[in-house]
Amino acid sequence: MTDIKTISWRELTGNKFSKALHPAMLTDKGYASIQKIRRTGDPVPDIFNVIYDKDYVLEFITRRLVKPLSGLGKIGLINMFDDAYNLYEKECLKPHFINHEMD
Repeated sequence: MTDIKTISWRELTGNKFSKALHPAMLTDKGYASIQKIRRTGDPVPDIFNVIYDKDYVLEFITRRLVKPLSGLGKIGLINMFDDAYNLYEKECLKPHFINHEMD
C-alpha cells in the first residue's frame, strides 16, 4: 500500500473551485478530501489528500459571488448577504417534523 500524498487545493489543475464549501475549511486544520486527480505532467491520475482552507473559502466567495455581483458595491453586497441569511433563517431553520399529538 502506498502513502497518500497531501497537497493544497492551490496545487490542483483545472477548475480549482469545484469543491463545495464546508465549515471545516475555516478551521486551523482545514478540510481534507481524498480525490483522484491527474496533475500536469503525470501520465495517469493518482489519489491525493487535498486540503481546503480559509483562503479557498475566500477565493470561492470572491469568484462565485462577489465578482459577478460587484456592481452592487460593498454595502449592496453586504445588504444582499444579510437578506440571504435572513431568508436562510426563515426557510432553512424550520423544524422538519412537528408532532402536535405528542405530550
